[in-house]
Amino acid sequence: MIVPMKRVRIAALHHQADEVISVLGQMGVFHVSNPGMDPVFMFEEADIGFISKDTANTLAQAEALIASISTALNSLPPPSRGKSRPLIPKGPWMAPAQRERVQKTVDEISHMARNMEKAVAEQKEVQVYREIFMEFSGLIEVVASSTDVDLVGLAFPKGGDKEMEELEMALEKATGGVFSLFRSRNEGQIKVALVVIPISMWDTVSRKVFAGKIHPIHLPERFTKSTFASTLAFLMERDRELAQEVAKLQTSLERISNESHFILNAAREGLIMETAPLHAQEKLVHTDRVFWISGWAPERDVEKIASELESAIGPSALVYATRPEVDQWEHTPVRLSNPGWARPFERIIDLYAPPLYGSVDPTIFLALTFPLFFGMIMGDVGHAALLALVGYGVSRIPNGGPLATDAAAIIYRLAGSAAIFGLVFGEFWGEFAKHMDLYTPLFDRKHGANSMLAMVLFIGFFHVALGALLGMVNAARKRYWREGLEKMADIMLLVSLFWLGWQVSVGGVTSAAVWTLAIVLAIKVAVGWSIKTALEAPRLISNILSYARLMALGLAAIALGDLANDFLRSGMATGVAAGVAFHALNFVIGVVGPIIQSARLHYVEFFSQFFEPAMVRYRPLAVYKDMYN
Repeated sequence: MIVPMKRVRIAALHHQADEVISVLGQMGVFHVSNPGMDPVFMFEEADIGFISKDTANTLAQAEALIASISTALNSLPPPSRGKSRPLIPKGPWMAPAQRERVQKTVDEISHMARNMEKAVAEQKEVQVYREIFMEFSGLIEVVASSTDVDLVGLAFPKGGDKEMEELEMALEKATGGVFSLFRSRNEGQIKVALVVIPISMWDTVSRKVFAGKIHPIHLPERFTKSTFASTLAFLMERDRELAQEVAKLQTSLERISNESHFILNAAREGLIMETAPLHAQEKLVHTDRVFWISGWAPERDVEKIASELESAIGPSALVYATRPEVDQWEHTPVRLSNPGWARPFERIIDLYAPPLYGSVDPTIFLALTFPLFFGMIMGDVGHAALLALVGYGVSRIPNGGPLATDAAAIIYRLAGSAAIFGLVFGEFWGEFAKHMDLYTPLFDRKHGANSMLAMVLFIGFFHVALGALLGMVNAARKRYWREGLEKMADIMLLVSLFWLGWQVSVGGVTSAAVWTLAIVLAIKVAVGWSIKTALEAPRLISNILSYARLMALGLAAIALGDLANDFLRSGMATGVAAGVAFHALNFVIGVVGPIIQSARLHYVEFFSQFFEPAMVRYRPLAVYKDMYN
């Protein structure tokens, strides 16, 4: 459900602003809003925001440090598992000494990250040439140590034997046979060759051989040494040096991560919370003697806000709270509060958007139907058991926090639903249990496809009708009566279509069903004031037919599982390996596919009937409290 909110306006004496903001921050329930969104504060005599120039500079420095910390954390590898958390310094983090220590760590990480980026980029470039000339490493080492001969690198397209012969003839003529040609044994698109020639003959060879269509390989200028051979030798050695340099930097970053990752996280959170009151001061409306602050708070906390302010600064603080009118709903922040069993599914809602304030919160419906759809598609006890193990692994992620806890709870729910349907369908790693005569299914969806299709279409009818009903509720709450009547007509249209479809399936259509559908369409056109609204019938039918994917994906999973079991029953090593591989593939597809399709049925078919996204998320003002005791 959506927590009921009230717009709260607080007025107090000018010098009490810091204390009022401190009290609101300690309570952590007051969402500060922009005064420009509150029509009460639109008068010329008042100014908005009052923070000194020094405070504004401190705020700017803190925000820059927050951004730098985020960049530094992205550059660090995760802390090593099993490492104990270091002692987290106490706040305030905006104190100059604390900021200086954090900035020093951030600068060290940034310096290492830049060096790592440069080293990795250089390593990639060097490795290109190393891979090309690696098979000639012995030759390169010998020639690089000589002062009499050098190398020339050449590249030819695959099948360039004719060009190679022309090169040999040209070299023979230019040097009088004083050269050696070494060809690559690699059969790639490009064939590489190295030519050993006396250094004293380089100018002659360059003029007579390489002035035409044959051109030597040129290495990057920044790597160039006295000779081509010494440059290649340097690149070979440089590759080894860079590997050591990258490993050393990686070790240093891992050390800093173990020492500072938690500290930097705490510093970032602390700075965000400590700057929040300053941002709140920027939104104060004030005159020379008094100030006002406007925001939102849960209805149940309004009296407590008034009580806490009176205890802190006496009766000079005035608190005035009102419920938002319908035209203010789009500016009202949204906070969800659902039963514990449904709360993890708020994460899925947030992937889309929170619902508009005053509308229906679909979290509870999602918590029921999302696992239902997933379980109907997967429907396999073996896959469900493996999925539960995945959920356990997610719950054990170090420092996973609430996100990992909620993700694990959702996975357990999905696994439970899949196990229940697996028992109903008699599926354990496909039809393995049925082939081994271990279990008789309560319902065989493979051989009862028509019944399964009828069932999922009925579920689709119910789900879409529920969405239309919720849309009618939303319209009634906003007093949009015409929209509410349209949604009511949708429900009537769905019922009449279901009645007509039922009669078609049993082989007899009555005139009553046809006339009912015609009357409902007429009502729909009348309510919508347009003949175009009659086209809603095909759209609703399409919505319902989309639920056939609940059957189709399940049958596809059975087919893939049967294929895997056929390989396993062959008894051969290759068959067993193929069977295991196909079961693994089936499991991955059986998890990803149902999640995507279940989400689609909710976001497209269900939410489209009623859902309106919120414009503002609930973000209460909070001051920093030490989170690591």
